[in-house]
Amino acid sequence: MTTEGLRWAVRTDVGRVRQQNEDTVHADGTVFVVADGMGGHLAGEVASALAVSTIASRCAGGVGSLDQLGEAVREANRRVIEQSNDDPEREGMGTTVVAAVRMSNESSCRLALVNVGDSRAYRFDGHRLLQLSRDHSLVQELVDDGIISPSDARHHPRRNIVTRALGIDPDVQLDLWETTVEPGQRILLCSDGLVDEVDEPTIESILRVETEAESAADRLVEIANEHGGRDNISLVIFGDPAPNGDLLPPTEEIAIPIEKPSNIDAGTPSTRRIGHRAAKVVLATATALALTVMLVLALIWVRSGFVVTFDDDQVVVLRGREVLWFEPTQVAVGPYERNELDRVSQDLVRQAPRFDRLEDAETFVAERLVRDQTFAQDAGIDT
Repeated sequence: MTTEGLRWAVRTDVGRVRQQNEDTVHADGTVFVVADGMGGHLAGEVASALAVSTIASRCAGGVGSLDQLGEAVREANRRVIEQSNDDPEREGMGTTVVAAVRMSNESSCRLALVNVGDSRAYRFDGHRLLQLSRDHSLVQELVDDGIISPSDARHHPRRNIVTRALGIDPDVQLDLWETTVEPGQRILLCSDGLVDEVDEPTIESILRVETEAESAADRLVEIANEHGGRDNISLVIFGDPAPNGDLLPPTEEIAIPIEKPSNIDAGTPSTRRIGHRAAKVVLATATALALTVMLVLALIWVRSGFVVTFDDDQVVVLRGREVLWFEPTQVAVGPYERNELDRVSQDLVRQAPRFDRLEDAETFVAERLVRDQTFAQDAGIDT
């Protein structure tokens, strides 16, 4: 469909495995929403439909601010929780949501976006696909912590566990930000039923080849089903076509303002600035703490272990390692000098054998080193 320069397409499909479709989608040229419901006995379908209808009605005609969109999503959250509390069969139902709404006070196609859960928002500039939203999921936290790689996340057995959703927490946290749709760009909103089956390079390729929103949407659903269709597949594609259908040059060659998502609980602009300063303080403190821990561990390593060696010509046991300005310290003196040992024992000491415990080093000196027989006989020492 088309309105005021925007073209869009909407698709939702049950997939190849599920018996019912718990996703709900909406697009009217101003408000675009994808919600992925969860909960048994049709509860997920109820939650997603309730969230989408609330957001669509509260944002009809566009929004004047990010907070207006945020409050619409908060209202959706309250309504889902109320329905869940009122009906035991719908207890615990919830839904993810990703939405984009045109800013009513902007002449250009500027958007307010919101995300809760693992439904996603992407931008395609005619050349490359860029994920705008951040998943609120267990596997995303594992990726952020460096425990698994992004490629592993797509096949992780717990990839569908979300850490945020509407209907779960009365004080749900929202990612909320603004961006602009430039001529030739398209926005893709989708449920995880698409991205779990179709990787991003394939999505990018389809959007590059299928320049019409309708054909691109059909092809994405088709590919997701061909790859298994293990979940409901829902998506909205919309954008502002370039003049004469020409593609824009790559992203690096044009100015595209992309703001990172920010939590709407951050408050007024002044308190947000305070929040940024606080975040810098926390980051600096965490960095200092990490450096301190690393220094302590380095000192422990430098002071660890014992080595048997010669100090001048005397057999000694030293503790620690010679690193930078650190030098080992002497903790024991052996009963031999260099010229008292046979050649094999001298070679052993020159190799500076290292031991984890002082007792092991002392045993080596006492039992492995052999006094030179010639020296012992000349000195009248029994051997």
